[in-house]
Amino acid sequence: MSIKRILTLPGQGQTLPQTYLSQLQKTKSSSDLNIPLLKEQFTSQLGRSFTNKLLQPDPYYSSGDFLDRTSILQPAVVGLTCQIVEQIRRRDEVSLINPDLIMGHSLGELSALHYNELLDLEMALYLARKRGKFMEECVNIWGSEYKLKRNRAKFIINCGLMALIIPRTIANPIELIQTELDKSTEFQKAVFIANHNSPSQLVLSGKVEELQKFTKSLQQEYKIKSIPLKSQIPFHSPMLEEAEERFLKVLESQGLFGSNVANQKLKYPIISNLTGKIATTSNEALSNFVQSFSRPVLFMESLQGLKTDFPEDKFEFWSLGPNANVNQGLIKANFAGADRDMLSANEVFSGVEEFEELFKR
Repeated sequence: MSIKRILTLPGQGQTLPQTYLSQLQKTKSSSDLNIPLLKEQFTSQLGRSFTNKLLQPDPYYSSGDFLDRTSILQPAVVGLTCQIVEQIRRRDEVSLINPDLIMGHSLGELSALHYNELLDLEMALYLARKRGKFMEECVNIWGSEYKLKRNRAKFIINCGLMALIIPRTIANPIELIQTELDKSTEFQKAVFIANHNSPSQLVLSGKVEELQKFTKSLQQEYKIKSIPLKSQIPFHSPMLEEAEERFLKVLESQGLFGSNVANQKLKYPIISNLTGKIATTSNEALSNFVQSFSRPVLFMESLQGLKTDFPEDKFEFWSLGPNANVNQGLIKANFAGADRDMLSANEVFSGVEEFEELFKR
C-alpha cells in the first residue's frame, strides 16, 4: 500500500472576499509571498484600477459589484491560487513539492496547467480574463454597453446556477435528473446538469426562469432541495459553446495548442473534469479544459476513478487557494461510508490565519 498525494486547486466559486489579498499582505508570511510580482502581473493583464480595488478596497465601494463579473473573478482566483501555491511549493519543509496528481475544479484546471509550467503567470491571467469575457459575451449579460457604477453594477440576470441537495434515498440522481429534463421541451435547451460534485450534490446550469420552475418540480416530486448560487453565467452547458470556440482560437494564436505545437508530457498528470480520467500530455490537458466549457464537471467520477485505478492505495489531498474549502468538502462527501479509510488526509489552506500557521512551520 502507498499514499497518493493529490493537489487540488479551486474553481471560481461564488465570490472572493475583496479584502483577501490586502489581509494576506499584513500577515507575517507576506515576505514569502511575492506580492509585488502579483501586483505587476494583475496590473499588466487587468489594469491598475482592478489591482487597486482588489488590494486596497474602498470601504464605501460594494465589493460584490466588482467581483460579480466572472471576467474579473476568474483571473483574481487564478492569480491568487498560482502565487500562493508557488510560494508554498518553494518551501522544502512543506510536503506539496511533488504531488503525484493535480486536480483542478473547473477553472482550477487552468491553475493546474500553470503548475505544470505550460503557462507562466502572466499567460494564465490573460487566459482566465479571456475565458471570463467570452463567457459574459456568450450569454449577452453585459455586452459592450456594460458600465460599472460606484455602488451598483447594471446587468440582466437571465442565467445562473442552482445546487441540488440529493436525498440519500435516491440511488441514481444523475439519471433521474436527466430523465426529468428530457420529459419537457421547455427544459431541454434551457436547463443542464453542470457539475457531478458528489452523490449528494449536483449543480444545474441554465436560464434562471426555467431553473426555478424545474427545481420547484423536483422539490415537489422528489424532495430535492435547491440552492441558488451567486453566478450569472450558465457554466458547463451548451450555452457556452461559442466561448469554447473563441477560447480555442486564442490558444492557437498564442502558440499553445494545435497540430504544429509540441505535445509535452506533463510533469504532474492532471485528473480531467471532462473525462474523469488522468491526462498525461499537454495537448490532452488543454483540449479537455477547453471542452469542459460546455460540458459537465465530472468531479465525482474523477474521484471514483482514483479508487478504481488505485484500489490498494490511500489518498492524501491538499486543497490550496481561495475557495479551497469547497474542494475539501466535496472530497469528504465522496469518501464517505465504506471509502472513508482510503482517505489518508484532506487538508485545506485558503484563509489568512491558515497561512500564518503554515509559514510558522
